[in-house]
Amino acid sequence: MLKTMKRAIRRNNLNKRKKRIYIKYFRHWGFERDDILQMNFFIGIRAKTRTLCSCYMCGNPRKYYKEKSYQEKKQDEIERINRKIQ
Repeated sequence: MLKTMKRAIRRNNLNKRKKRIYIKYFRHWGFERDDILQMNFFIGIRAKTRTLCSCYMCGNPRKYYKEKSYQEKKQDEIERINRKIQ
């Protein structure tokens, strides 16, 4: 029973995400109802992953530009300050 409840919760959460994405993208931007198959395809993709694409401009800067993330930069700054104090 617990396994089926988990599955039901996952399905419910997925349906909620799809509804939210439909409202955000398609109702707001005014897509036509003629594109229903294409619309369902994109809603499914957006529900699984929140990123719009995986190009170098939208992706992780560490992967493409070898830059540190914000948290890593912050940690380095804290460590640098601690070294100055000691």
